[in-house]
Amino acid sequence: MARSLLWGRPMRRAPLAGLASSCLVLLSASAWATLPAADALLAAVGYSPEEIATIEAGSIVRRETPGAGDRDLTIGYAFFVKATPAALNKQLSEGVLQAIDPNALATATLSGESSVGAFAKLKLQPDTSSRVKRYQSASPGADLNLSSAELAEFNELPATTPAIEHQLRLALLARYRAYRAKGLWGIVDYDRGDGKVRSPGDELTAVMNTIPLQEYAPRAWAAMLNYPASKVPGSHEVFRWEQFKVSGVPTIALTHGLSMASGDAFVVLQRQFYVSEGFNCEQAIVALLPADGGTVVVFSNHTSTDKVEGFAGGIKRSIGRGIVAGQLETLFARLQKRAR
Repeated sequence: MARSLLWGRPMRRAPLAGLASSCLVLLSASAWATLPAADALLAAVGYSPEEIATIEAGSIVRRETPGAGDRDLTIGYAFFVKATPAALNKQLSEGVLQAIDPNALATATLSGESSVGAFAKLKLQPDTSSRVKRYQSASPGADLNLSSAELAEFNELPATTPAIEHQLRLALLARYRAYRAKGLWGIVDYDRGDGKVRSPGDELTAVMNTIPLQEYAPRAWAAMLNYPASKVPGSHEVFRWEQFKVSGVPTIALTHGLSMASGDAFVVLQRQFYVSEGFNCEQAIVALLPADGGTVVVFSNHTSTDKVEGFAGGIKRSIGRGIVAGQLETLFARLQKRAR
């Protein structure tokens, strides 16, 4: 698999050859190669005939998937849902996963240029006092994911809840607008101190280069990588801010969902292009494939985190992957039950 990430201080990416970065490129229906049937795609990504039969019978089957670097926690799943791909895609775009996630705290959709008012329901709760102080006294490092400019802005404020929450909403709005305007190229780096940064944009680019979607839908894959310079006609996108618990810690994220149809099938991208703490970014690619009586879901998830580096990194990676797996399996089981 190709890897484009340059670790350490990142080099800015250039758009893919043949794709204009200065204007909107509309892709025709030929943007899609023919997606294979569910059993063929499952076999192509490594599921055995026995596993495929188990999936079609209703079980959730987990597989390891290729990573994009030392910080990349990867995991893959396949399972069956008793709903058509179109119905399931509609539910996903309407926030069904957020609605059934036991770790969800709050969420709201964002649209257009949006405004700070779109984040009005975002509160630093629970543990408000300690969370407010963390932002006001934040410094470069791996604790809170903030840029140098964002750190300076928080440090200049009084440690009061209204001041810090308002600044947090402004920072999230600026990050949303930058991503919506420039995609991965608009994501501001996290300041890790001593001249070091983490670049979610580069890490998400590296993830895109590990995804076998290139083989089946190369131009649609490129549209995902080069958002918003390239779009597939008929595609549907949703932006949200979310607050949820990761291992019990309240975490804030900006999420971009993008779905595209291929006949009766759908490919869905969900990208957390900003995360407040705990990990750097996350990206999932989902194929919704028609099957007898419903949909086979093929899911691949990549979570970038600094917490699997260094000594005993393999052990940390195993533990971290187990935590992600437990949360995802609970969510998928709820999705299956809801569709019955």
